[in-house]
Amino acid sequence: TGNSFTIDLGKELTTPLSYSIIDISGKKICSGNITNKKQIITLNKILKGNFILKLSNGESIKIQRQ
Repeated sequence: TGNSFTIDLGKELTTPLSYSIIDISGKKICSGNITNKKQIITLNKILKGNFILKLSNGESIKIQRQ
């Protein structure tokens, strides 16, 4: 739905990953930990717009909240 999205890492985690959601101005909007291969992240408190999901393993993913 528009209030959440699912991250699917494709493999089981041996240690949790942390994530941050950052807006286009560079401000951290929220953060948390990913502990499962598939995890749902809720966006209830995030306004519409474009954001970057940064993972502690160095990966970044662009997300859009409509």
